[in-house]
Amino acid sequence: MIEIYGRDNNLKCRIEPGNNSQQDKTLGGDNLLSLSFVHYDFVQLDVNDYCEFEGERYWLQERYLPTQKSEGEWSYDVKLYGIESLIKRLLVLKNPDGENEAVFTLTAPASEHVRLIVGSINAGMGNSANWKMGAVMATENLTIDYNGTYCDEGLRLVAEAAKTEWWVEGQTVNVCRCEHGEELTLRYPESITQLERDTADGAKFYTRLFPMGSSRNIDRAKYGSVRLQLPGGRKYVDMNVDKYGIFHHYEEAAFSAIYPRRVGTVSEVRESTVKGNDGKPFKIYWFKDGELPFNPNEYEIGGLVKHVVFQSGELNGRDFEVNYHAGSQEFEIITTWPYSDDIQLPGGALVPKAGDKYILWNIRMPDEYYGLAEQEYLEAVEAFNAKHCIDTSVYKCPTHHVWVERNNVQLYIGRRIRLESEQYFPETGFRSSRITRISRSVALPSQMDIEISDATSAGAMTRITDSINEAKRYAREALGALPDIIRSGDTTKPTDTNLYSARRTHKEFLSKNSADTAQGLITFLRGIGFKDGAGIDELGNAVLKSIQTAGFEKTLNGFGVWLDEKGRAHGQIDYLEVIGKAIFRSLQIDEYKHIGGNIVLSGANAVIEKVVRVPGGWKCYLHTDDGDKAISNDWEAGDQALCQTFNIKAGIYENVSNRYYWRCVSEVGQKTASEEAYIVITADEAYRDRSVKNDEPKVGDNVVLCGHNTLWDVAHGIDPTLHRNRMNVTMITTSKETGGTIEVYRNIHDFSLNKGNAIFHLSSDKIYMNSRHFEWVSSDGERIPNVLYRGDWTPGTVAAKYEAWYYGGGTWLSLIDNNTDEPTEQSPKWKQYAAKGKDGGTGLRVEGFASAGSAAYTEGQTSWEATFEVHVWENDVEITSKIPSTRFVWERTSEYEAGDAAWKDRHSNDGYKINVTYDDLMGDTSFVCKFLNSSGNKILTSVTF
Repeated sequence: MIEIYGRDNNLKCRIEPGNNSQQDKTLGGDNLLSLSFVHYDFVQLDVNDYCEFEGERYWLQERYLPTQKSEGEWSYDVKLYGIESLIKRLLVLKNPDGENEAVFTLTAPASEHVRLIVGSINAGMGNSANWKMGAVMATENLTIDYNGTYCDEGLRLVAEAAKTEWWVEGQTVNVCRCEHGEELTLRYPESITQLERDTADGAKFYTRLFPMGSSRNIDRAKYGSVRLQLPGGRKYVDMNVDKYGIFHHYEEAAFSAIYPRRVGTVSEVRESTVKGNDGKPFKIYWFKDGELPFNPNEYEIGGLVKHVVFQSGELNGRDFEVNYHAGSQEFEIITTWPYSDDIQLPGGALVPKAGDKYILWNIRMPDEYYGLAEQEYLEAVEAFNAKHCIDTSVYKCPTHHVWVERNNVQLYIGRRIRLESEQYFPETGFRSSRITRISRSVALPSQMDIEISDATSAGAMTRITDSINEAKRYAREALGALPDIIRSGDTTKPTDTNLYSARRTHKEFLSKNSADTAQGLITFLRGIGFKDGAGIDELGNAVLKSIQTAGFEKTLNGFGVWLDEKGRAHGQIDYLEVIGKAIFRSLQIDEYKHIGGNIVLSGANAVIEKVVRVPGGWKCYLHTDDGDKAISNDWEAGDQALCQTFNIKAGIYENVSNRYYWRCVSEVGQKTASEEAYIVITADEAYRDRSVKNDEPKVGDNVVLCGHNTLWDVAHGIDPTLHRNRMNVTMITTSKETGGTIEVYRNIHDFSLNKGNAIFHLSSDKIYMNSRHFEWVSSDGERIPNVLYRGDWTPGTVAAKYEAWYYGGGTWLSLIDNNTDEPTEQSPKWKQYAAKGKDGGTGLRVEGFASAGSAAYTEGQTSWEATFEVHVWENDVEITSKIPSTRFVWERTSEYEAGDAAWKDRHSNDGYKINVTYDDLMGDTSFVCKFLNSSGNKILTSVTF
């Protein structure tokens, strides 16, 4: 059962296709759906009515009226066309300065031609079209005349000029050989019910090639021939003569670009101005080639004028007559005026530049260039034969529908096929090719007649035909610029002279852009690099931002190592078992937590391994290296070193008891070859906590940084603000009588922790915070308004966002941070929060207005248009022009629901006013403007037109 819909997407009829209904798809041709059926109602089918079959949509291209067979029986034979045929309706247009031109000439690579045609398709089909350029063969400049050319014909011209095929996949246009997908094996009688061989109409076939070389840069008196010869003077080359007999082919154009030549590089350019015979000034351009190994004047051919043809730059492809001045070693380019105006060449933007490539011709080249040219000529001939001497057979075979259904086989144009037959292919037993045509039964879609061929018949695209552009492409191939491609399913081994196709590459190699899976072991001999310097080197050493196990949750379970936003490392593990010895810098803090029940987070800590009494203090050697890992000494002179234990049981072990000291570090030494890292803890009474008794440092003490002493800095000539970053400490305690606390301190510049340097204190007794700003932030990062009343505003006050200040008899709310403006109605940085005796006003008022005649629409009135506007008043003062356009959201409600969302997107920034025309109407249509609040997350009101 097939459903046919009108262009308004309303169902017109359901039909049962007859047995002779079929889908016919041809490479480079139409995609046609022919439906034959009998219906018991008269249904007029119009242009753009459509149906869907096998996942594709087909459209009617002309109005169709059925044949009446009786009072209640109507016969239909309808042809609908696939998406490829839609482009037949559209011209290829050039759009310079906003004017569409249907007649023009374009000289550009194939990709630029295709991009122009795809742009014409999208423009012709409206903004909802989404045609793309797919795979396009790389070519040199192709010159194509577009004279009222339709898009399908334009693609044919581009494909012919590029000597390849054009085909459409979905809405993607490709200009290249149509052969893709995994190779599918077909054989009689398992998968096909018949096998027949035919020949592609008009396809080229030969077995003996007579090539004709170029006459450029050939001096018969020196070379012995007027044209370039194959090595050894061979006159022809055979291909499959023993198999097929002799079929001649003559070819000259394909090899015209191969001749003895040198590709030179422009090293210097200059220009001079002279006057012509008419007295008008013009420019002459000169260039040098600093690597030219010979004097061209010594290799002139009688009667010929020297020319250069540029191979790159702004003059790429342009040919000029030149003179060579041996004295200055310069080429003088002969100026021309190729157009009807006064524009000269070279001139303007089209001038030579240093680095441009060129070829010199119409001269006799030095002897060493002729052997190279002959070898290049031979390779080009062999490449030409490899491409042209193909089997032009077409193999026609109906599919076995049961096999297709059972194996869910997908057959499509270009699908790679391995056709097996001992009788047809006695040498190999099979032939690898692709599908070029499918005729499918609509009543039984698994029943198909397919054609398999390397060549396509005349009337579609031929795989290879002859032209100068194709010959140049073969010449480039002979030079190694365009290697053969190994496609999906090929068994060809990769070498240095072939390439993988995109699909084969996608299958063989790991993707850089999306998630992928490797089917085998991958060994990285030089390591792996990640973003921002992370990676694993060739020895397995890793520099990573984080590592975690599956199911890892911070602070809950699992193993994880990560960096915070300040670059500090964190680690988490459920259980840790160490066989041997483990040394962690952070473990020293953990040990402090374990012994005293407290944690101190600061910029330095250490375990003392050795203490030596020195004048003025104790020289404490630190544990920084166990032979496997070295740890830096992070202490600075003037730092305050704190050591404190709480729960050591006295009297159990000799000389072991709870300890406390908080003293300054007077000297710091890093590890050297002769001495371990150390700090000297001063015994100076001026630089210790004098509120309690301080113990002396001992081996095994854990010391942590707890502030930096500014008196020490001043006494030693150091800027007291230099070490502000070492005066910050965070503590988590459990040993205090008030219970557990979290305490954050800043500016610890002496031996005291008090409210003066406390930022945050959290305990069951109190919560204390000291900050210039206080904010609540939502989960999406937006600041939650939290109005904080700060009292009277006075000159010099710096207000933060959402702070309320009293001034001038009212309360004012600051709208920004660092607000130094005076709170007045003239400042946009303030909003009056409350004012004594001020009336509340009438609030917001929203009204809609439509242009005259907007409601007077009649069916088919293509000139209809209207303007709809929504205006807003606040306290009876219109504020429409001050409201952002994003607060006005326009929507369309029509009978074409699928297009309403796209319509809304196109009018997302129209603001308070919108213009609509007949093209915006889709059946019963209304337009709605939704007016949003300032945050854009709530609809305040809606106006319908």
